[in-house]
Amino acid sequence: MEPDREDSSALTAALLSSVLSLNVAPVLGDQVFELYRLQTTLLRRRRLREMVERNRRRRQYLRRRRAFVLSSIAAILSLITSTSRHIWVRNRSPGQNFWSSAQSFDDEQWKAQFRVSRATFDYLLERIEPAIKRRRTNYRVPIEPRRRLAITLWWFARSGEYRSIADMFGVGIATVCVIVRQVTAAILDRLYRRFVSLPAGQRLDETLSAFKDRCYPQCAGAIGRTHIPIAPPRDNPEHYLNRRGWHSVILQAVVDHDVRFTDVYAGWPGSISSASVLCSSDLYLKAEDRPDGYLFPREELHSPVGAEVTCCSDGVIKVHFLINVINHIVDLLIVSV
Repeated sequence: MEPDREDSSALTAALLSSVLSLNVAPVLGDQVFELYRLQTTLLRRRRLREMVERNRRRRQYLRRRRAFVLSSIAAILSLITSTSRHIWVRNRSPGQNFWSSAQSFDDEQWKAQFRVSRATFDYLLERIEPAIKRRRTNYRVPIEPRRRLAITLWWFARSGEYRSIADMFGVGIATVCVIVRQVTAAILDRLYRRFVSLPAGQRLDETLSAFKDRCYPQCAGAIGRTHIPIAPPRDNPEHYLNRRGWHSVILQAVVDHDVRFTDVYAGWPGSISSASVLCSSDLYLKAEDRPDGYLFPREELHSPVGAEVTCCSDGVIKVHFLINVINHIVDLLIVSV
C-alpha cells in the first residue's frame, strides 16, 4: 500500500508541475500537492467571504428601499387624508377663555392683569420670541408666542394653579407647566445678563450721584433679603424653617437708585443668617477675586467712614455700609463692596 500511495503522489505532482509550469521535480510531489491544496482552500474561503458580503449588501439595499417606500406612502397619505385626534386633542374655543377678552384691554387694564405695560410686554416678546416659537405640524397649530409669554407673566404675578390658568388661556394643564419652564429659561438665557448687572462706568457715576442726593454718599446700591414661602421639603425640613415659623428659601437682591435689580441670589434655606447668605453669594466672591477686596474701583469711592466686616471665618470683605432694621429684616446699603 505504501509504494502505491507514494507513486500516486508522485504522479499527481508530476501532472501539476506540467500543467502549472512550476518546473518542480516529481520527487517533490508531496510539497507541491500540499501547496496546491492550501491555495485551493484560500481561494474557496475568499469566494465564500465575497458571497456573504454580497448577500449582506443586498439585504441592506432591500431594507433601505422598503423603508423609503413606506415613508413615501405615509407622506402621501398624510397629505391626502385628514386626521381627527379626538383622544389627545381637545377643541377649545377661543371665545370661552380669558385670553380672548384680554386682546381688547386698554393699557391700564393690561398692566393690572399682567403687572407690566403693553409696551414692556411687546418688548419682552420681541426679545425672546425666536426662543419660544414652535413649528407648525400636520397634527396641530402651535400656541403662539404672545400667549406663551402671557401665561408665564400671569403665573409670575399671581402664582395661580395650573388648572385655573389652563382654563383662562385655553390650553392644557401640563402645557401650562411646560410653557412656564420654557419661557422662564428663555428669559434667563437672553435677558438676565443684559439687564441684571452691577453698575459700571457712567452708570456707576449716576448711581453714586443719585444715592448722594438721598443722603447716602458713596453708595452703589441697596441690598436686602426676603423669604419666599415653600412647601416643607422631604429632606431636612427643619433647615428651611425661618424664625417666623414657616418654611422658606432666602432671596438676596441688590437694587440701584431706580429700584432696578443689579444682583440676585437665591436658594438658601430660611434658617440661614443674612451674613452667611452674603458670604456665599456671587457678590461676595466677586469682591474676593479682586486684589483690594472691593467690587468697584476704589479710587472712585471715597467714604468718610469705613469698616471691615468679617462675614465668615475664612475671609474678610471690605464694606462701607449703613444698617437699618425694619420688621426684623436687615437691609445693608452697599457703599463700596
